[in-house]
Amino acid sequence: MHTKPAPIRAPRRARRQDTRNGMEAKLCALALVSALLAGAAVPAGGSQWEQTRQGWPVLTLPGDSGLTREEILHRARVKQVEADLGSFERRICVLNKGPESNQVHDTSYKTAGSARAIDLREWKDVLRVDADAMVVRAEPMLKMQALVEATLQHGMLPRVLPEFKHITVGGAIMGAALESSSHMHGDFLDGCRAVELLLGDGSVAWCSRTQRTDLFDALSGSYGTLGLLLSAEIECQPAFPFVEIKYRLYPSVDEGIAALETLCGPVGRGSGTSCAPFIDALALQLSPNAARKYSHVLVITAEYPDARTRDSPPQPPPPPLPGGASAGRGAAPLRRTEGKRGAPAPTPVSLDKAWGLWFFEHATRVASRLAKEHAASSQRAGAASPWCCCLKVRSLLRRCR
Repeated sequence: MHTKPAPIRAPRRARRQDTRNGMEAKLCALALVSALLAGAAVPAGGSQWEQTRQGWPVLTLPGDSGLTREEILHRARVKQVEADLGSFERRICVLNKGPESNQVHDTSYKTAGSARAIDLREWKDVLRVDADAMVVRAEPMLKMQALVEATLQHGMLPRVLPEFKHITVGGAIMGAALESSSHMHGDFLDGCRAVELLLGDGSVAWCSRTQRTDLFDALSGSYGTLGLLLSAEIECQPAFPFVEIKYRLYPSVDEGIAALETLCGPVGRGSGTSCAPFIDALALQLSPNAARKYSHVLVITAEYPDARTRDSPPQPPPPPLPGGASAGRGAAPLRRTEGKRGAPAPTPVSLDKAWGLWFFEHATRVASRLAKEHAASSQRAGAASPWCCCLKVRSLLRRCR
């Protein structure tokens, strides 16, 4: 008895390649049909098809000479969402929860079927970087890590930059994000020149400090209740590879707050005595037996070094004094040295290694060493000279990794 031979099947890798080739052929055919259909409606004279960096076809019109390819694709997305919302009468919801989302509340109502979902999960492009005007235009789902990478290439950074790298542009605007530069520039929206919104009636509107100011002023902290963010023009400031950080320890919360008010000013916006672009503080418990919840406040100021050391870290100082605070697991100790005329000389510190300390751990060790030194010398914490170190600006901006 003869058995029926088993069918010969191509290897799995070959089948996957055939499927991929088939999908590419379908996409090319779809793009060709779209081009033929659109060509009849597009006037001649400069219109052409181009590709975005993702490989999608984009039709450029004669009036698009000043737009980037990403802006042209973004405009097409906006038109599609605008048309969908204008023809829908039920409530809408936004799909923006990706695999790395930090949301913890229940979002099952978005898939219940009673609401129209607008998917913004792929709206994460840098649309334009204008180094001359120091402005970057970005879509709402762009994360801070990608925003930093795009702007640092041009020697600039957003005026207000949340330290958590997974925060998005839309989340920073709608959630009223603050950061260590807010004493100069306010919240994240205060550092934006203009924003593009999709309103509840389906129309698209631009608002800024001079255009629809009521909507612009009310947008920060509105959590999407006033409109759907489509893009934002974010103002930037010059940035350099390294910052010089100074740590000052104060023996009580009241003294720490007083020091912050002196540095920042009672009303903020650079009205204080400090010109440092970054000011931060930590309330710490360094006395285990103290009755107070927090025994000390560590005030941290960071500014760019002078022009001679902006593009390269300072040279290593002389050998450390006894009891230096560690800069990281397995790293050389953080050193405190005296420069010319008794000024503290910055020490290069690296916190970029995956196995190294977090910035909070590093700062806590510095505070502990300062507290021991103050106790040994019988000096008030506020009167002692600060610890200084030199840190990469990327490390400063990623204090929570």
